[in-house]
Amino acid sequence: LVADHRALIEVAKGQRQDLKSVLELVPEWNKDELRGLLKSVLLLDAEECRMVPSPVSGTLLIGLGEGEDVPIFLRYDGMLKYRTFTEEEVMSQMEGIWLARSLSQLEALHDGIACASLAVFLAQEYFP
Repeated sequence: LVADHRALIEVAKGQRQDLKSVLELVPEWNKDELRGLLKSVLLLDAEECRMVPSPVSGTLLIGLGEGEDVPIFLRYDGMLKYRTFTEEEVMSQMEGIWLARSLSQLEALHDGIACASLAVFLAQEYFP
């Protein structure tokens, strides 16, 4: 049993080394997609994280795509210009969302229907 365990550990180490060498061959424009895929399957160490950088740079955000696994209100395929918001802008947006959701929930309660989750509300009512 101990020998089998050691053999499995060695195989896993070898596969990680193979992965590191393959990551160096990936073109820059595909590294963000690969990072998301790999992070969903395994933990990356510090060296692997440098080889597969975050999809967020100082000036651009890379869209998560338009797949079913991405919430409707976050679906975008392509690059977005990164913009920093002031605290006042963020608070204003959050107050608007909270007010609209509260009104939506009150209306749902009045009509005797179930209240939508925040994700459904954002996708179907706030950002249609």
